[in-house]
Amino acid sequence: MHTPISPRSATSTRRTTTGVAAAAAIATFALASGAASASAPPVEGDPIVIAQVGDYSGDWSFYDVPFRDGMQIAVDELNAAGGVLGRPLELLTIDGRGDHAETVRGTEEALDAGAVFISGTTASGAWQAQAAVACEAGVPISTGDGS
Repeated sequence: MHTPISPRSATSTRRTTTGVAAAAAIATFALASGAASASAPPVEGDPIVIAQVGDYSGDWSFYDVPFRDGMQIAVDELNAAGGVLGRPLELLTIDGRGDHAETVRGTEEALDAGAVFISGTTASGAWQAQAAVACEAGVPISTGDGS
């Protein structure tokens, strides 16, 4: 189970998370626009963990599996271009099986692993449950088909 954080810690976590999420967005834009150099410096340091907690084996897998695979391609390309802030990205993927309880458990697992951003399932009921958990922890969350 995810350990609650204090309001002071939540503010600090939100600032750090927002900064890392912004850096990831900027790096994604730079890569997409061709601004990334082919001779990027080596990626070093502890990875920045992002997660995709989706439905890979249930009714919504036709949305979530391709989105997960696309996220992995983007992570691989960003790491090849030097990572984010010189650190590698790590994509943690967890199958929530389209089940509310499993999706919440997977979201808590991602938070416990240090995820600073979570891409959630497209299954609406499970999405709402996991969004509540991520938002309470101060970690940004979105879905593959809208937020």
